[in-house]
Amino acid sequence: MMVERLIYEILEAGVAWFSADLRRVEAFFIKKGLSATEAAKVRTYYSRDPDAGEAGGPPNIVQGYPRTTGPFPCFCIVLVGDPFSQTFLGDDIDDELAYDGTELPDGLSLDTDLDGNEARRIGRILSYQFDVECWAQDNPDICLYYYHLLRYIIFSSLSSFEEAGLDQVEYAGRDINPNERFMPENMWVRSIRLSMIGEEKTWETLGAGRTIGGAHVEGSVEDDTDVTRNIVPYTAE
Repeated sequence: MMVERLIYEILEAGVAWFSADLRRVEAFFIKKGLSATEAAKVRTYYSRDPDAGEAGGPPNIVQGYPRTTGPFPCFCIVLVGDPFSQTFLGDDIDDELAYDGTELPDGLSLDTDLDGNEARRIGRILSYQFDVECWAQDNPDICLYYYHLLRYIIFSSLSSFEEAGLDQVEYAGRDINPNERFMPENMWVRSIRLSMIGEEKTWETLGAGRTIGGAHVEGSVEDDTDVTRNIVPYTAE
């Protein structure tokens, strides 16, 4: 599973929901305890059009760290780590675990690898960690406001992670001091760390001559078997 893609879609849907009716932005911050005047200012900033040269607008969503040129404000999805948490007994996974309902391309089945070769399904449990960062320029209050929008979008979407088969979803927020050698001045950053576990599935090709970009032969070879097939020779530059 591409967890970062799921996070992207959740953020995209949340930003679109607020943008569809800007009264929601104002109502959200009034419920958070801001005065009607301050909440209206946040709505005004959120409603601006960056394409028209105005500072502000809805947050952009970026995979990885933000670019020096922005655009800001933005939500960035940064991988912290995805180490193995545990393995299945014997590594094998059954049909129910291996098949998630996705239509397979022609020539492939649950028992084939990406080239259509006979394969064994194997699985792992991974611990995923991502930082979802809120970046804003020139005004620390904007970072504060957009961070709370980010929190709301994530907290109200926990069921989406569960429906995708991800468990033990945890989160923690913090401030970040951006490195001014790589970013413009007067940049403000807050981050939410998302942690969860999920099943990672892959395939192990069976038989001799299995290779991915190099030579790797394993298993018994019959007399009439060409053991050199699929072997990519190494040539020094």
